This record gives sequence, C-alpha cells and structure tokens, in this order.
Amino acid sequence: MNSQLKKSLDGFVERAKGTTAEGETVDRETLKALNERLDGILPFWFLELLATYPLVNAEFNFPLHAPDEDYDGCIQVQWARPAEIFSETVECYPGLAMKPLGYFCFGIDPSGGGNPFFIKNDGSDNPPVFQIYHDVSDDGEVIEREGMEKLADSLSDFLDKTRT
Repeated sequence: MNSQLKKSLDGFVERAKGTTAEGETVDRETLKALNERLDGILPFWFLELLATYPLVNAEFNFPLHAPDEDYDGCIQVQWARPAEIFSETVECYPGLAMKPLGYFCFGIDPSGGGNPFFIKNDGSDNPPVFQIYHDVSDDGEVIEREGMEKLADSLSDFLDKTRT
C-alpha cells in the first residue's frame, strides 16, 4: 500500500476513535465475493484497506465550501458498506454510467442528497476522490465533464482533510 496513504489512514483511524467516524473492517471473503460480483473493479490495495482499517460505515465531514455564519462548509460522507458499494456501483446512477470508465463507489451521502463518492481504478494506489452528482446524465463521459467534483487529488489528501 502507498506509504502516504498508510500514514493518512493511521491518522484518520486515530482521530476517529470513539466518534461516529470509527468504522469497522470487512472480512476478506466478503470482499473477495464483492469484487467478483463487481467484475474485479476493486483494486487489491482497496480490498486490503477495507480488511485492515476500521473504515466501513464510518461517518465524517469533509470541508468543501468556505464556512459562513450558519454553515461550517462541510459535507457529510459515510464510508460505504459492501452492499452499498455494490448497489451504488452497478445498480444505481451515476454508478451504472461510471463503472465502465473505471469508477467505483466507496462512500455514500448520509444526508440523503444522493450524490455518492467515487474513486477511479486507474492503476494508482492513492487516486483522486470525486463526488458524482446523480442527476446530470446517464452517460459516463457527460458525467465526467459536467457532473462530478474532484474533492481531493488523492485519497490520502481526502483523509487528511476530514473532520471526525
């Protein structure tokens, strides 16, 4: 696993202890079955991350906007459980449109907004993180151009910025 990502994961897990950001791990057999159902889109490093670090079902905030008097500027993120990773990647939009381009869901929007969080399996073991909007298009290339926002240049950067 990427050393910067490991350092960020260790820091996130430490900050999360005793909060709603403290998640759970997933056994390797469940992860193997999930990845088989997803046609192998989940990279090995991601499977190891979920098996090793208590992330699944963790809820936390990510600073996206400038704070103002009534708003801290954060959006809510919940690390997806295996069933949610599957559903958001292959049963719902935008995942249905994005999976053929290499994207898979890793986080859901617990506020009910329906705009999940994705990583692209592009060969990197510390890829960028995106929030993808559900109501833009059913065409992945259109969504890539018009319907997603890069939240962080890497997963490690994303984790470093979270608030637990």
